[in-house]
Amino acid sequence: MSKSTATPDALDFEASKSVMLAKSEHRAWTITKGACALTGLSWIALALLMPLKTVEPYLVTVDKQSGQTQLLAALNETTFTQQEALDRYWIANYVSWREVYDWYTIQRDYDMTLAFSSPNVQAEYAAIYDGDNALDAEWGKRIKANIKILSIVSDVHTNIATVRFEKTIKATDDAGQGQTQRWVATLAYNYNLSPRSDAERLLNPIGFEVTSYRVDPELIQ
Repeated sequence: MSKSTATPDALDFEASKSVMLAKSEHRAWTITKGACALTGLSWIALALLMPLKTVEPYLVTVDKQSGQTQLLAALNETTFTQQEALDRYWIANYVSWREVYDWYTIQRDYDMTLAFSSPNVQAEYAAIYDGDNALDAEWGKRIKANIKILSIVSDVHTNIATVRFEKTIKATDDAGQGQTQRWVATLAYNYNLSPRSDAERLLNPIGFEVTSYRVDPELIQ
């Protein structure tokens, strides 16, 4: 059996492969080091972003008549039961119907507010649109009022809720931002299952009823 002899071309190919392999290993180590460095920087950034302490803002209201302040609750997220979620849904809708003013939907909002109010609350609300100083007579089509609900804190045991919201009032032909103010609505509610007409049941199928309603300006501390 004859012994094979390596040609110059074969030697050049082997040398080239060795150089390529060395470069490949060098690139692999470089990439690995880079990845490790990025991972380390990520952990450092995460540690720097973590707050040293938790700051919880508290909700404070001022009674318009007495001037007294009242601490209501910490403003944080929580989990809700099915009943709490249902309460919050109707509470949010009620505040929206009552506080929004739009000439083109005012009748619907008025009817829905009455349908979800107890008789005494109905009377208080109806007075806003009654007499010479009726809101719709003063504002007409010229003014709009929109709201944005910020938070709802409700208690299924006492059936009392506080709703933080922003109310923006502006002229309908005004392209600007309007005037925005934050408010807190405090309301009591229940579910009135007494017999009602079919028309009333179509509007309010589960008998959700607001029995007390008050709005105060909000203060944050």
